[in-house]
Amino acid sequence: MQTFFLILLVSYFARGFQIYKTDGILPGGSPHGWEAAAGFSRGILVVFLADWAVGTPVSKVLVSVGLTVGYMWFPRRAWDPYGLVGAVIGVMALMVPDVLIGMLALWSLWYLLTKNWRRSVLGSAVLLPFLMLLLDKTDIYVIFGTYLATIIVYGFFDEVEAAWYTLRGKPVPAQLATVKYRRVMVRALFVCLVLAIVTLTLFNRYVYRGFGMQVDVLRRGTPDFKVVALTFDDGPDIRYTPQILDILKKYDAKATFFLVGKHVEEHPQIARRIVQEGHEVGNHTYSHYNMLKASPARQVEELTRAEAVIKNATGERTSLFRPPRGLYDANLQGPLHDRGYSLVLWSVTSGDWLEISSRDIVNNILKRAGPGDVLLFHDSGNLISGGGGNRLNTVQALPHLLEELKREGYTFVTMTQLMIISGLTGGE
Repeated sequence: MQTFFLILLVSYFARGFQIYKTDGILPGGSPHGWEAAAGFSRGILVVFLADWAVGTPVSKVLVSVGLTVGYMWFPRRAWDPYGLVGAVIGVMALMVPDVLIGMLALWSLWYLLTKNWRRSVLGSAVLLPFLMLLLDKTDIYVIFGTYLATIIVYGFFDEVEAAWYTLRGKPVPAQLATVKYRRVMVRALFVCLVLAIVTLTLFNRYVYRGFGMQVDVLRRGTPDFKVVALTFDDGPDIRYTPQILDILKKYDAKATFFLVGKHVEEHPQIARRIVQEGHEVGNHTYSHYNMLKASPARQVEELTRAEAVIKNATGERTSLFRPPRGLYDANLQGPLHDRGYSLVLWSVTSGDWLEISSRDIVNNILKRAGPGDVLLFHDSGNLISGGGGNRLNTVQALPHLLEELKREGYTFVTMTQLMIISGLTGGE
């Protein structure tokens, strides 16, 4: 996590470094082409830095946010909309080149219609999140596209205001109220940022670390034996689950995979392989639906449909259930009890859902893991949705983790084995 904060600070202060002699707003006017080129160069540099230092989509998005915020608000540097556009193009060139091509095509189309490059930039930026969705980008990129669209609207709000007058058939005032509206947007962005940080903090603390030690939830086993249970959520995934299985086989480690029913329908052969190689499968709902907000009927449907799909693919009837993101309420206890399920969470999370570096994943586990712990990983899953996502760093971290834990004398067991060893049946 320290690496994330470091590259965020570096990307913000990259705004202050002069790349070209004419970089920045100069007295008596400025060469906008050079400003855009300087922004483009900074965009390339900060994304390259993030790719080298961490190498995850989250890190690249983070440095891009730092740089663009620097272009909007930086000490003793004037507001530079041309440099901002150049920076956006630079970061997208390395992060999502296919989206950039689509955005430039939209810009060209808008320019043909409006003959105004500023309105063309604005129009193509507003469509950026939808372009991310159309090109099937991961959740973090869709969120980032929404952020980019917002700051470009902020930067070119005079065009928005002028267009609003034009649409209503009124003359555009000589003095627009753009500054006032920008202040409103700054306040709104600040509030959204604070809410996002608070939400993410609570999400990480109370969801991905669980809700405490409820007596009806299995979170860890006995500390009397040096065993840990490896668990993987959200699969199977055609890209990462087979690689994880290869690594587990190499180190003779058993694990429990909490499978999403619709993913099993897509990749039944991988689900079969999990069982054939001696691992355990659990129920993780059919569609990765939030069980906290689900109606009782939807809870039963998610549970039973996933159970049927997993049994059809593997021949195994699941008896362990893990709700997506650990979210559930008391209404879920009845359906689980009626079908003989144990509700399973975890005691130590790898944090890989944030797409952190493999080094950070290893450190997260080794600093916290102890005898009887249930370790949480993901072999699929996006930042928000239950499918997709980049789990390459999880794959890369796993051999180092298994080697170190074995060296410390740990044995890897399935959840059912941990329950038997601990004399547990679903309680602490």
